[in-house]
Amino acid sequence: MAVVRLSDVIVPEVFFSYMVSDTMVKSNVFTSGIVQPDAFMASALAGGGRVFQHPTWGDLDNSDPVVVNDNPASVITPKKISAFKHQFIRQVNAQSWSSALLTQELAGSNPMQRIISRVSDYWARYFNRMVISTITGIINDNIANDGGDMVYSAGVGVGGATPSAAISAAAILEA
Repeated sequence: MAVVRLSDVIVPEVFFSYMVSDTMVKSNVFTSGIVQPDAFMASALAGGGRVFQHPTWGDLDNSDPVVVNDNPASVITPKKISAFKHQFIRQVNAQSWSSALLTQELAGSNPMQRIISRVSDYWARYFNRMVISTITGIINDNIANDGGDMVYSAGVGVGGATPSAAISAAAILEA
């Protein structure tokens, strides 16, 4: 007697519908409120160009004032203020995604709908990385060229305070 065995049949593969897997990386810089719109930057970016320069007056130095006396020969020497230019670079970036129509037909799910639903989160994560890299560059430049006057260390690390002990009212005000 002949028996139909597993080796004689085609067992179809059964797939469930596509699941989605979102990254755990979030854009904390923009959602925290640290970055705010700026009218000057908006007006600069409204025009063309990749590099913008803006003249800026520096601050008064921190030298001590002169003690005044009644000697007519005593003269106060005037000090000056310096100017410098800020340079801004327009970030011009692009990204694109695509999907073949056959892919949707065979997969039974539209990959472009998934792409569309994730584009804004993609750019938020990118801008987050860009802002952090820019801030890191500003801090590194400040350390290399200006003695690190924009940097405050709460002494966290080897031989220093623990992170929880380093955050205090005094440290926040100093920073």
